[in-house]
Amino acid sequence: MLNHLPHAPDWLESVVMPLARWLHIVATATLVGGTLFYEFVIPPAIEDLKDETQLAVLGRVRWMFRGIVIFRAVVLIGTGIFETWRVWPNYSNNYRPAREWWMWHAIVGLVAMAIAVYVTLGDRVPRHPIAWLRVAFIVMLVAMVLSAITRHVRLSIEEDAERWGTNNQFPIDAVPLPWISSTQPSDTVTTAPTTAPAPIP
Repeated sequence: MLNHLPHAPDWLESVVMPLARWLHIVATATLVGGTLFYEFVIPPAIEDLKDETQLAVLGRVRWMFRGIVIFRAVVLIGTGIFETWRVWPNYSNNYRPAREWWMWHAIVGLVAMAIAVYVTLGDRVPRHPIAWLRVAFIVMLVAMVLSAITRHVRLSIEEDAERWGTNNQFPIDAVPLPWISSTQPSDTVTTAPTTAPAPIP
């Protein structure tokens, strides 16, 4: 196994790598789930209360949700940096076609977390907090789709390398993927015609 952790045994890397990915997925799920609950469950549940009571409930929930958002954002950024550090050499070589998808996933994810932190951080509630959370929820879904595309491109590159080899050689009747060069050196050798010229009458 390629050891990405200097002076660490392989079994430790086998534990740390999946754990970091698991933390990234769990933090994403809890952040998206909390935003969904804050946006779609709480407002209908308190709509029959007085306005003052609604504001008090939303303020209390916002104060409790703040800790969840900040902690999950720190976990997502930390595990994202760790995962990027682990695969960055491949993004510069074999996984280069997936690097652009990774870049957009990181940018969109940071925007979503920035919106969530903006809504929950601070002493004053921003105007239209539910609308801001809806925007954050949609941006989070887009970031998740970009993450899935990035992983799909990486796995496709690995499958192509296993099937056709690292020299990008594949059967002539195969349909190559966009990141595989379809140019192959020609193996045909042109020979001079062997038929004798026709006799002159």
